[in-house]
Amino acid sequence: MTVACVLRLGGDFDPLWVWALKRGLSRWMPAGYEFVCLTDAPGGMGQWGRRLQYGWPKWWSKMELFRPGLFDGPVLYMDLDTLPVGDLSDLAGYTGQFAMISDLLRKTTLQSGVLAFTPGPLTWRLWEQWVANPAGHMKRYRGDGEWLGAHVPKADRLQNLYPGQIVSLKREAKKAAPPKARLVCGHGRPRLSDPTAGWAHTAWKSLAVKEDA
Repeated sequence: MTVACVLRLGGDFDPLWVWALKRGLSRWMPAGYEFVCLTDAPGGMGQWGRRLQYGWPKWWSKMELFRPGLFDGPVLYMDLDTLPVGDLSDLAGYTGQFAMISDLLRKTTLQSGVLAFTPGPLTWRLWEQWVANPAGHMKRYRGDGEWLGAHVPKADRLQNLYPGQIVSLKREAKKAAPPKARLVCGHGRPRLSDPTAGWAHTAWKSLAVKEDA
């Protein structure tokens, strides 16, 4: 199992977010996983880093997760504004083709803040469809989650597979992480780095410490 994230500089996130996520995962992931960060950061985040090869802006850089040959075996992806708070064994055990989260505010649509997939024909097809016309896709769709939802409409929904384990900071976790929660998703403002995020900021700040790469 590989746990992946993406850091593209120039926005709200910097390498400290990667360290925070990695430290949180080290507490809650089962033994034996690999951590990978796709990034354009100078130095590439040390041994954990893999270079982004395309200049797609903002969240569109996440499409590089589907580059053929990048990963061996199942992948669990998390946005950088995700706070691990509990045992991730269930999520790490996903071996299906492709799973997304239901939108944290509008449950009928799909989003990409947490993904789980096994590289293979489906992800290769996604890659081929994407690289055939990235500029056109970025113009037509508002984000990678909308694009993926349109191209994998029957994706497994992680909240259905693992009820209560993936929650919204703004809805279910305003004052604390619910007992069944495993991942708390910041998804927007306030960022976890903002003191107004309350308990989640305190938890994030304790994790946001650079490690030796």
